Amino acid sequence: MPKLLNDEQVLVLKEAHKKIRDKRLADRIKAVLSLNDGFRYEDIARILLLDEVTLNRYVKRFKANGIDGLLEIRYKGGQTKLTLLQEFELKRYLEINTLRTSKEIVNYIGKEFKVSFSVVGVTKLLHRLGFSYKKPKVIPGKADFLIKLSS
Repeated sequence: MPKLLNDEQVLVLKEAHKKIRDKRLADRIKAVLSLNDGFRYEDIARILLLDEVTLNRYVKRFKANGIDGLLEIRYKGGQTKLTLLQEFELKRYLEINTLRTSKEIVNYIGKEFKVSFSVVGVTKLLHRLGFSYKKPKVIPGKADFLIKLSS
């Protein structure tokens, strides 16, 4: 099988691989370099837990646009289900009222805003709004009794 890359391209990819911190992008570089070294699509796909179509797409992107094309991430994410005003109202409500579980928040959003969320979706929304989960501490039922004894 003929080489996909020239020596300069191999050096550029290896340097980029050393500097890159995103595992997905590093896998793209490894895939192209492995194909250049003569490994089969099936073997690379199995090792990197990818499919052959994805590997082929990486090679085409690299050939068309170089390393910038290979490392481009096109995923934009989904659209939010709540408007900015609804998010503000939810945040204000949660700052005043303590709901203990994400499921309770899912139910509140459904009842108040007529929008359905999954528990995972609400958890991501809460993180985006600046909330974090803090596990409640257990307080003994006889705490008052213990305090009076120590006085």
